[in-house]
Amino acid sequence: MSRIFIGLDRDGTIDMPGLPAPARLVEQLRGMQQDGAKVFIASGKSYDVLKEVCAGLGLEPWMYCCENGGHIVIPHTGREYVFSEGTDLAFFIAHVGELALPPSRDEPKRSIWSKKFGGESLAAKRVIDEFVARHGLRLSVFAYPDGDGGLDVVPDGIDKSNLLRLLPEDAVVHFFGDGENDLGIMRSDGVVPHTVANGKRAVKQCVAEKGGHIADEPAGYGVCSVLAQLRAEWRAARVAGYMLPGLCIGGLRDEPRARNS
Repeated sequence: MSRIFIGLDRDGTIDMPGLPAPARLVEQLRGMQQDGAKVFIASGKSYDVLKEVCAGLGLEPWMYCCENGGHIVIPHTGREYVFSEGTDLAFFIAHVGELALPPSRDEPKRSIWSKKFGGESLAAKRVIDEFVARHGLRLSVFAYPDGDGGLDVVPDGIDKSNLLRLLPEDAVVHFFGDGENDLGIMRSDGVVPHTVANGKRAVKQCVAEKGGHIADEPAGYGVCSVLAQLRAEWRAARVAGYMLPGLCIGGLRDEPRARNS
């Protein structure tokens, strides 16, 4: 198996309102898959939503990390993982009807609580943040005002970094994200983080500290630029006589050796 894994957040990274994912991005990702890299999607969205998004793009990810890491699916093996939601989320769900929240639409998920509040997502977040703090709940609240106004309430222990336990120990992960719910995986050992022009300040700081790339362009266009930079770096490494195990560039492959060989 290749050691190289390329992960992408969806909202704000692959695309954003008014700026659909460029066709070139899918071409680049397919090319890297052909070279031996494993591509995965990690998002707060549900599996059903992410499957539809990827089908529309013509992309077949190796893994879907859904619901901020609470539900993970690896299609080619048929394996599926749902992480425990915890008692604090159960308490929140039991009492959320008592809160004065703006009107919302349902967004069914299996491991986290999620609603779409449209333009009122930040107002809803303030109400929920106050409730969480008042009761000392171990929950994180993420709002996505730049997208569809979604809001996720996520128990401690559910994070995109959960997917890392399903990868080989020597995996090299390049992850593209833009929001605070990407920081868990971006800060993890063995992960090289990258972001785009619209990335949050904390995300850009993390990327800078870990030596990743920060694109000048937003969303998918920025990802395209960084992928081109990575490919150029990998080609230069090949010319210098250094290969990335399991990755084939320009028809030349360096196969990984057994760990104890």
